[in-house]
Amino acid sequence: MNDERKLQFGYPEFWQEAVHENRGFYAIAPRLLAAINGVTCREYSSLRPDQSLILDFAMLAGLGAAETITLVGNGMGQGAMKIVRSILETAINAEYFRKYPDQAQFYLDWHWVETHKFYKYFRKYSPNQLAKIVPEQSALHEANYERVKGQFTFTRTNCDGSQKTIEQKTWCKDNLFDRATKTGLAEWYATVMPQANQILHGSVGGVLNHIGNDGRIDPPPSHRWGKEALTAAHGALIKVIETAAMALGVEPEPSIESLLKDYEASWRDGPNSGGQ
Repeated sequence: MNDERKLQFGYPEFWQEAVHENRGFYAIAPRLLAAINGVTCREYSSLRPDQSLILDFAMLAGLGAAETITLVGNGMGQGAMKIVRSILETAINAEYFRKYPDQAQFYLDWHWVETHKFYKYFRKYSPNQLAKIVPEQSALHEANYERVKGQFTFTRTNCDGSQKTIEQKTWCKDNLFDRATKTGLAEWYATVMPQANQILHGSVGGVLNHIGNDGRIDPPPSHRWGKEALTAAHGALIKVIETAAMALGVEPEPSIESLLKDYEASWRDGPNSGGQ
């Protein structure tokens, strides 16, 4: 092919607009990145399962923040909000493990439940693919499932006095809102999750959040949802940095106090402000 057209990903002509629109955040972004990298890039040894998970979650939150910045910079704020939902859930879970370290093993053991569901699906819909898996590996996975499955069931007493065994749908008996409440992040949950979930799941509210003044879905790039996504990602990442620093016994640089002052300066007048 002699196609001389230059490949382009995103909207480079929009980048400077995005920076100007969110100039308060971009002014302090290097300090935020330095803080998360300073905590996650250290050498740690002999970490407990909960500490190891918190460290992994901090890395994931940092990646999510980079993804959010990339999408907002290219005028795709609605897409960024989908990532923000994940960052906030990561922040909630990290703090949950810090406060309740015994819960980390349930999170890890849930892997075998997911693996069991994988095998169950392939037995029904794609046995040929399942046959490619080494039998010893399959047997080991199923043995681990049998070992842990009792952790994820509980008994409920019915109105007539009879009892029913219920299987958990996720790794934790506390749902995400309950975990947010127990970790002091309920306000963040209530502020971010409803709209982020609408956009992510494509409910009627999510569709309406894409529609412009002409009644049509706006094509990118635009500033819509950009500040909201950056604000939420910024706050959640600070919380993750604080959680990881406390769990791992290190001091972030810049300090949490300094990062919070940066946050206040960036969004002094709310997500509709570009800062000073």
